[in-house]
Amino acid sequence: MSFASVPERTNVSSWSLTVVVIVMTLLASPTAFAQTEIDMVWWVSDADVEGKRNEVAIIELFEEAHPDIKVNLIYVDWNMFPDQTLAWAAVGDLPDVLWIREDSLYDLATRGLLMDLGPYIARDPDFDPNNFLPGVLESARVNGVQVALHRDVWAPTVFFNRTWFQEYGLADPESGWTYVDLLDTARKLTDPTKFKFGMGNIDSNRNAVILSYGGSLMNTDQTEFTLTDLAVIEATTYMRSYRWEYHAEAQPGELADWWEPQWVRGDVAMQFWGPWAWPNYKETVTFDWDVAPPMAGPAGTYTFLDGLLLGVSSQTKNAEAAWKLVRFLGYDSRAQTEQVRRGMASPTVRYPETLAAFYESENAPGSIQNYIAVLQSGRAGIPRLPREVSEIINQAFTSIMNDEQSVTSALGDAQVRATVALRDVRNR
Repeated sequence: MSFASVPERTNVSSWSLTVVVIVMTLLASPTAFAQTEIDMVWWVSDADVEGKRNEVAIIELFEEAHPDIKVNLIYVDWNMFPDQTLAWAAVGDLPDVLWIREDSLYDLATRGLLMDLGPYIARDPDFDPNNFLPGVLESARVNGVQVALHRDVWAPTVFFNRTWFQEYGLADPESGWTYVDLLDTARKLTDPTKFKFGMGNIDSNRNAVILSYGGSLMNTDQTEFTLTDLAVIEATTYMRSYRWEYHAEAQPGELADWWEPQWVRGDVAMQFWGPWAWPNYKETVTFDWDVAPPMAGPAGTYTFLDGLLLGVSSQTKNAEAAWKLVRFLGYDSRAQTEQVRRGMASPTVRYPETLAAFYESENAPGSIQNYIAVLQSGRAGIPRLPREVSEIINQAFTSIMNDEQSVTSALGDAQVRATVALRDVRNR
């Protein structure tokens, strides 16, 4: 081996000085040796390139605000989320931050897989619950414990075919209209002989109807079901009347598909749906459409909020970093405003800059203020329940809407069965 290439002493000193400068620079960098990596499970379809791009952009926004934290996204199919989460938990390998499907929040929380976020919120002087839209925090609780935050929320909203309305000489729905007005409008727009119906599926707005009639599925402390209360019976009777009293909604077998493609096709004049449909409707719907204000019922104007949930895994070794990510996505004005501006979802918060971003979105409907009014009328609306219990309740309403059971019979049976099922789950 030849040593002819060894530099002179002065060059060695220069090289050493350069190394020292580089090392000091690295030490001064906040991400050089102190970066914490956390895993977050997420759902975006493999075919949804734009969706993935948007999600990554939001995460990059978080990493800019928290350069000491690196987020690794793990994508899981929508249908596999609950089972995949339980499989990870069984081997002690849960991601630090969990994307939570609405119907699995109760099961994950009561299995002890989600951390209580209450202590983090309590010691955060900048976390103000009043910044959230009504019902947002409540709908992320199980048995009174704040086990998650919403990344976004949505409220079922009346989409209406303005072209159809105008052909029948009807004006756009106005603020202050009621559920009586909604039914009356649906009846005016209906012609069963031509398989044209005013309403797509009133039951898709079930929880808001029940709230607006003064009812609920359970009592305040969620110890008993209240399915047989008069307000719930009246709300359910009202919903059933669309199909079976007035035929203002298609009866089973009369229209192909389900209510959303029926509305896109122009077979129904109104439907309840969410803001994720705006970009698609802007491109594909051939008639003039818009969204309506929230309706009032006998008990007032209430809409039902739900949406994507995020929680911190009880198995995480990086709880502080995981909480910072959940807080950023569900509360920070930067993340909330950017997701709205990109048309990804509705916000959880009432920050002026976030709500204003709706107006800047190229996909927003003409009467975007109506959708904001719907959000601001929101309530949690439905208790978090085990999936098997929720299914009992859903089956009861399906049997009513399909005219297979009377309202009182179906709700009475469901109350008994749901009570037994919930008791069994809680006793496990």
